[in-house]
Amino acid sequence: LKREEIESYLVNRGISYCTDETNLEDVHTRNRIRNHVIPYLEEQVNERAVSHMSDTMEQMRQLWQYVESETTRYAARCIKVSRRVLLKEEFILVPEVLRSYVLHECICQAAGGRKDIESVHTKMLSELLDNQVGRQARFPYGIVAVRCYEGI
Repeated sequence: LKREEIESYLVNRGISYCTDETNLEDVHTRNRIRNHVIPYLEEQVNERAVSHMSDTMEQMRQLWQYVESETTRYAARCIKVSRRVLLKEEFILVPEVLRSYVLHECICQAAGGRKDIESVHTKMLSELLDNQVGRQARFPYGIVAVRCYEGI
């Protein structure tokens, strides 16, 4: 929403508000964007630039929801938690665009959390799948992944 829309909403409902003076300062990046970048885009590029960005972000949010649901679906097929194994035969059926997400989910499940699990770790796990049986890789939280005949 634009500031004018929010202020109008508040005025129409008799709700008081105050303007934080620091919003006018350029100390924080968000303020520089609000005070300089957005007005420049609206004046020099496209008067509906913010609206277009908002629409794009909504599309990205919806796409991310889809990616998360597909990741969960494929992870359930590939990761056998009871045996603590990532099945290579199932994993190769995962669309390429989702593989890093499934690998990330695999590591997170083994770790019992998501903190400090990064793309470097998913890359390591992916490379381990291409290695010979018996190879290992170490991950945060003391996790050791071992290449076995079924996968990892």
